[in-house]
Amino acid sequence: MLFDSASQTDLQWDEITQMLQQLSYQPSAQQRCAQLMPMDHGGQLKTALGEMHEFYALFNSGGSLPSGEFHEIHRVLKMLSVRDAVLIEKDFQDIVQNTEITHDWIKLYHLMGKNWVHLGVHFSGLTIQADLIPTIQRIFNPQWQVRDDASPVLKTIRESMVTVRRQITKNFQKVLRDMQSKGYIAATEEGYQNERKVLAVVSSYKKNVSGIITGSSKTGSITFIEPSINIPLNNEMEILKEEERREIRKILFQLTQAIRGYHPFLHQSLKTLIHFDFLRAKARLGLKFQGIIPQMLEHPGMLIKQGVHPLLYMQHLEMKKPTFGQDVNLNQDQRILVISGPNAGGKSVTMKMIGLIQVLFQCAIPVPAKQGTALGVFHSFLTDIGDHQSIENQLSTYSYRLKRMKYFLEVSNRRSLVLLDEFGTGSDPDLGGALAEVFFEELYHKKTIGVITTHYSNIKLRAESLPQAINGHMQFDAEALLPKYHLISGKAGSSFTFEVAQANGIDEELLTRAKKKINQQKLKWDQLLLDLEKEKQQWTKQREEADKLQTQAQNKIEQFNKKNDQLSKLTEKKNAQWEKEQVDLNMAKKMKQFIQSVKARGKNTELWDEVKKYVLMEHSKLEQIKRKEKIKKQKQEIQEEQKEDVAPLNLTDLVRIKQTKQVGIVTKIEDKGITVVIGNFKTLISRDKLIKI
Repeated sequence: MLFDSASQTDLQWDEITQMLQQLSYQPSAQQRCAQLMPMDHGGQLKTALGEMHEFYALFNSGGSLPSGEFHEIHRVLKMLSVRDAVLIEKDFQDIVQNTEITHDWIKLYHLMGKNWVHLGVHFSGLTIQADLIPTIQRIFNPQWQVRDDASPVLKTIRESMVTVRRQITKNFQKVLRDMQSKGYIAATEEGYQNERKVLAVVSSYKKNVSGIITGSSKTGSITFIEPSINIPLNNEMEILKEEERREIRKILFQLTQAIRGYHPFLHQSLKTLIHFDFLRAKARLGLKFQGIIPQMLEHPGMLIKQGVHPLLYMQHLEMKKPTFGQDVNLNQDQRILVISGPNAGGKSVTMKMIGLIQVLFQCAIPVPAKQGTALGVFHSFLTDIGDHQSIENQLSTYSYRLKRMKYFLEVSNRRSLVLLDEFGTGSDPDLGGALAEVFFEELYHKKTIGVITTHYSNIKLRAESLPQAINGHMQFDAEALLPKYHLISGKAGSSFTFEVAQANGIDEELLTRAKKKINQQKLKWDQLLLDLEKEKQQWTKQREEADKLQTQAQNKIEQFNKKNDQLSKLTEKKNAQWEKEQVDLNMAKKMKQFIQSVKARGKNTELWDEVKKYVLMEHSKLEQIKRKEKIKKQKQEIQEEQKEDVAPLNLTDLVRIKQTKQVGIVTKIEDKGITVVIGNFKTLISRDKLIKI
């Protein structure tokens, strides 16, 4: 892969790698980040992209990942390979912490199942070691000190130490009280010398105290004396401490031997944790600029959708400023893009964005662009961006660029990405422009893919005449004379030299004199570009106004339809109410007729039969109406359910269970149902019971 230091500087690659180092936890991953270079082998890159795709999906799912705070136990692994080596307490603590984190990753891997096609490779030799942690924890207390009961001998030794320590304290307090009563003791009363408790005696009374002098204060006014009564006990304590050290070493040696067989697991575990630390750093960086994993093209080229410069995007994000995305399409039929336009319009930033996105992609880092972005693989990145004047080497900018161009012509090919900023500048405009045109033709004939920014009209015209080259320009507001930071492909742009000069207060008479001094054909060409840009902006403005009016009209139609629907529903409701009132009125009239037909004397048998028949008939009508309303309501509910989420689900999608409202992540999709993980709980559920978030 050809990506020299000059190109790395041009694209600010060191800033990217420094950010990666800050986002990783451990030195080995940080070193990998510092040395990260783009991959040019398609198979290797495809594997790396597959890993990042799986890791990035997990990282973006919102679920918690296993801790990245592991320990690089290289020394421990080396010690385990030595036959009689003994690990210390901190080593075992690091082993337990690494093992716990590794177990968490293994459990997550088993949970993800077939979804981890690429990440799963790292777990081929890893299984949960059920006995490793308990074996170590049986020896240590929660403070990672060897337990008293780690062995019977150690328990006896420490019990003896407690007894001796108590006797030393008891004797010391007795002597201290006696010496205090006699006025021999200084204000500090006591101290420690070589871990032995000593009396702080006023030096003038030191001969009156029985014991061994162990030292004195800086001024000599205080003498430290170990009471004679405690000397044999302190000696005994020293012997017990030495026995304790020997027994602890023996216990740790036995424990080291017991876990020596776990060396392959610990080695593979550390290797995986470091790699996942590296992946986590790349994922965290991608998340900072809302990156995506692009598709890989079979051939060199790029289709960038709304790409942004990652460093500029993050800077603008802090400043709460917008960053304008650009679309770029380069392929075998459209290999070289020549970007023109006024200064400070975004040409160089766009070029750096193209280069950085491509390098990020070939390092398997999410790129700051939108979905639909697809990138090929290049074998060399050749850039010349910015001012490279060197006082130390007495090398001018133009000389530097000539040397770079000579180098590019020697090494470039169809798998090179060439980025040239302000192509041809630094010399006589006519002579430099002519030489730049020849260089441009040479690069074109080498079938390289690249981007060139220039103000030279001959380069723009040459790009127009070559079938696999295309002009483009950074859009500029011809009326306000302000850049719009938007790349337009298809035609060259004016430099707006005189217009910008006029806007900055240059006298009109000076501008007129300047125009007379330049080639009229070039002036006409620039004026034509200017007129075309103005016409396009006017047309764009008219189209935007038309779109706005169309949108307003559509909104009015939608408002009318909404009000019409409301009126229809209200009318329907009123009609239903009127019909019900008519039914009630007819029933009331009928009942009135029945009442008037009742004879005061007689059984009224025929009348009661008629009343009964009428009531039953009306009851039947009411039941029929209720059934129709029930069927209508059921149909509406079915329609409402069908309107709900029917979008297809993908692995790692977030979903909500309709009934319980719980949120989980999709880990498996089968004909029999969807497997959803909610925290530590996994369930199989049908698609119609889920809502995609």
